[in-house]
Amino acid sequence: MRSGWEQRLPLAGSSLESAFRTHPDAVRYSGRGAVWSVPAGDGDRAVLRHYRHGGLLAPLTGDVFFGRTPRPVRELEVSEALRERGGRTPEILALFWKRAGPGLYRADLITREVSGASDLASWLAQPRPAAERRRILAEVGRTLASLHAAGLHHPDLNLKNLLISKGEVWVLDLDRAWLGEPLAERDAVVQLKRLERSFRKLSRTRRLASEREALSVLRAYHGRRWRRAFATHWSRS
Repeated sequence: MRSGWEQRLPLAGSSLESAFRTHPDAVRYSGRGAVWSVPAGDGDRAVLRHYRHGGLLAPLTGDVFFGRTPRPVRELEVSEALRERGGRTPEILALFWKRAGPGLYRADLITREVSGASDLASWLAQPRPAAERRRILAEVGRTLASLHAAGLHHPDLNLKNLLISKGEVWVLDLDRAWLGEPLAERDAVVQLKRLERSFRKLSRTRRLASEREALSVLRAYHGRRWRRAFATHWSRS
C-alpha cells in the first residue's frame, strides 16, 4: 500500500471487494466484472478492480490466476515506469493477492480515480459539438503516439481502456502490458488495429463516430506521414 493511504481505504470485511461494495457511498462501474469506487478523503476516490479472466475460458477460470509473479505486481512495475516516462495512467495506491493453491492466486488492485473521467466509448456515445469530438479524437491519436514512443505495448488496447478527462487521455489496465523500446511501425499498427476492431464492435449497437472523425485519430497519430501510413496499412483493411 502506498504510504499515507492506510487509513483512507475501506479494508474491513471478508474481502477487499466486499469492503468496497458495501461502502455506503460506493459507485459501481461495469467492465470485466464489477469495478467499485469509494471516497478516500481530500476529494479523492479510490477504485478497486478484482482481477478476472476474459474470453471464452472465463466461466472456467473465473478469478484464479497462475504464475510466480502476480499480475498486480507486474502492473505496478509497468505503471510506475510509464508514469516516469510521462504517460498518463491512474496512480496505483495498493495491491493485494492471496494464494489459491499451488502456483495459483486471486488478486486486487486499487487505483486513484481519475476525476470526471469517462471511457472513450461512453464519451463518444454522448452528443457533443463536432469540433470538440475532432479535438478529443486527435488527442487520442497524439496520446497513443506518445505512449508508443515511450515503449508501451498494450495487448488489450480498446475504447474501454482509454479514459477522457478534462481534455486529456489516460490509459488503463496495464496488467498484460510491458515497456520496451519505442514501437516499430508494424507493431504500432497492430495495436491501432486492435483499437479499430474495438471501435467497430462497439459501433454495432450505436453509432460512435463517423469514418471522418475516426480518421482524426490516425492523422494526429502519424502527423505528416498519415497519408503514406493510411495507404500502406489502412486503405485495404
